[in-house]
Amino acid sequence: MKINSMFAEELRIITIPEMRVAVCNIVSEAPEEDALNIVLEWAESEKIMGTARIFGFNTSPYSKESNEYGWAACVTIPEDIDLPEYLEEKRMSGGLYASLSCVNEIYDSWQKVMKLLKENTEYVFDETRLGLEEHISKGGIKGNREFYINLLEPVKEIGN
Repeated sequence: MKINSMFAEELRIITIPEMRVAVCNIVSEAPEEDALNIVLEWAESEKIMGTARIFGFNTSPYSKESNEYGWAACVTIPEDIDLPEYLEEKRMSGGLYASLSCVNEIYDSWQKVMKLLKENTEYVFDETRLGLEEHISKGGIKGNREFYINLLEPVKEIGN
């Protein structure tokens, strides 16, 4: 197996399956941590963190007129689990995504994804699906709330 030493700079095309998720959407000046904590606390109490995938996504555009914006955190859940009222159930469509490991400021990394996709000759943006930030728990201590972040931009093959 060959491993590319430029891993963090390489745009990878991956397939993600359709997923059932529990979602917490927060609108505030810094909603990411609050939304993520709510979802993670619930998922830990349900003992599903060993198999769950964790994602985040913007739910409203950034605006110069307001410091507040919406961001949702979600965790994949089994079909047979019930959700509390404060979480919303959604189905996230699967499909092709361009993936890039976030190695610095998230905004800068998203700009890198956009640049690499604009230069790509095989794939284009698929604006019918959400861009995602996958949170992958760093190894070590149980209950660790530190993550690696992979940026996932939905794409489709050119001509499709």
